[in-house]
Amino acid sequence: MRPLYIDLGPSAVQASFQQEMADPERPLADRMQALLSLAALNYSQGQFTEAAEKYKVLLGYYQQTENHSMQALVMQGIGDAFRRSGATEQALHWYECALVPAVASKAPVVLAIVVKCLGEVAFERKRYAEAERYFEGLDQIAARMLDPEGKARALEWLGLCQEKQGTLNKAVLNWEAAANLRTLTQRQPPRGHRRRDADLLLLGRPGSAHPGGTPGRRGDDVRL
Repeated sequence: MRPLYIDLGPSAVQASFQQEMADPERPLADRMQALLSLAALNYSQGQFTEAAEKYKVLLGYYQQTENHSMQALVMQGIGDAFRRSGATEQALHWYECALVPAVASKAPVVLAIVVKCLGEVAFERKRYAEAERYFEGLDQIAARMLDPEGKARALEWLGLCQEKQGTLNKAVLNWEAAANLRTLTQRQPPRGHRRRDADLLLLGRPGSAHPGGTPGRRGDDVRL
C-alpha cells in the first residue's frame, strides 16, 4: 500500500479555511470561525493589513451576535496589527475601544489581555504614570483570577514604570514581590500547600481601581 500523503503546509491550511469560509452551505458561525483562522494566519505571516480587514468583518459579526468577549479580542487583534505595522496611535485607539466590550464581557482573562496591551503601549510612548495605572489594574485582575504568573508579570511591569519615574523603592518592592511569587509557585511542597500559599500572597497586596475606557467602534457588515 502506498502511504497516504496529507498536505498540512501553510498554503494548504489557508486554502482549506478559504474554502470553508466561502461555502454558502455552511453555518455562518462556522464560516466566521474559518475567517478568524485566516486572520490569524495573515497576522502570523506579517500580512497585517489583510489581518485587520478580516478582524473588522469579524467585529461586525460579533457585534450582531452580541458576543462581547470576541468583540474585545478582535478589536485587540486590529490593534495588534496596527502596532506591528508601526501605527501606534491607531493601535492605541483600538485597544481603548476594546476596553468597552472587555468590561461588558465580565471575562477577567479578556480584560487582562486588553489592559496589558494598553499598559505596554503607554510604556512604549514613555507615558510611565499612565502605564503604571494600567499595570496596577492588571495586578488586580490577576489577583482576582488567582493567576500567580499573570500577577508576577504585572508586578514586574509596575516596577519598570516606577523605575522610569524615579521611585526606585517602590520598583524594588514590586520586583521582590514578583520574584517571591515566582519562587513560591515553583516550589513543590506537600500537596495543597503551594496553591494555598500562592493564593494568600495573591490576595495580600491591595491595588487601585481599573482604568476606564472609551466608546467602542463599529465593525464592518458581514457580507459573505
